[in-house]
Amino acid sequence: MTTPSPKKILIVNDNRQEMVTLSQILLLNGYQLSYSEDEAIAIKLAKKTKPDLVICNTVSTKLDVTAFFRAVRSHAETRHVPFLFIAESKEQLKEQVGDLHPQNLLLKPFTREQLAITVQENLKR
Repeated sequence: MTTPSPKKILIVNDNRQEMVTLSQILLLNGYQLSYSEDEAIAIKLAKKTKPDLVICNTVSTKLDVTAFFRAVRSHAETRHVPFLFIAESKEQLKEQVGDLHPQNLLLKPFTREQLAITVQENLKR
């Protein structure tokens, strides 16, 4: 019997400390990770790695979240990939990408447990 391959997650965040914290939590849960701090590289990584989930920080100075979201959604090979947005508020997220299902949002501050549960829920869809 073969063991299933780990789920792949692309983290898009220009805040290094947040990226490190997210990475530590997700690696401990057995996920395979890739990272980007800007949208151009993130789009290329999404196409190349075909992640099972994208975790994207909406508070960014280097990333146009709306452009990134639309670019990923515009490609057939990545159109189905769920997004988990990390935001300060629901209003901030609505300004960036419009209305989304509540599972697609994780509000700051959050706990390790909240992150783990939200990631698992998004990967089940």
